[in-house]
Formats: sequence, C-alpha cells, structure tokens
Amino acid sequence: FLLVEAHRQPAGYVKLRTGPANACGRRPLEICRFYLDRPWHGSGAAAQLMDAILDLARREGHDDLWLAVWEHNARAIRFYQKLGFARVGEQPFQLGSDLQVDWLMARRVE
Repeated sequence: FLLVEAHRQPAGYVKLRTGPANACGRRPLEICRFYLDRPWHGSGAAAQLMDAILDLARREGHDDLWLAVWEHNARAIRFYQKLGFARVGEQPFQLGSDLQVDWLMARRVE
C-alpha cells in the first residue's frame, strides 16, 4: 500500500500486487486499487501518487505496470492514458447480477 496525505489527513491510497499478469511483462506490478478522495481530484495528487508507484517499481526491478479499469470510467481511462497506459485487453467483472467489462491497461516502467 502507498498512502497520500494532505494537511495530515488521508487523501488517497494505492494497493499494489506482484505476480502473474494478464497482459504484460516478465516482472509486472499490478495496481489493484487507485483511489483519491474527491476533494483532491484535479489537484495533481493523483499524478504524484503515480510517480511514487513508478519510483517503487523501478527500485524493485519491475518492467511493466498494469491495472484493470471499468470500461465506462472515462475519467480514470483518460488519466491513465495521459500517464502512458494503453489498453492491452479486457476481462469480465461480475458486479452482483450484472456482468461488466474491465479494460486491462499497461505501461512500461522506464
């Protein structure tokens, strides 16, 4: 987990996981959760949090980052694309009785 604070209060977090990836690299790092509290949207905190993920990935020798994002979450998709992520596949996601689709997105760790 990585946490971001603002004014000594939690503002967001990231949950990371190593192991087999659905669509990338020899030593991938998965972003399982990426959350920033709404008052901090647009503040630059999300980009700083992603920078911290990339720094950690470099230090630990990971070659790719990947994540799954709901296909209708346009704001998140734009954010990930702006940071170099590209769609590399998709997977089903069951939410109650509703079968939805997550896009798999990945980028190289450089």
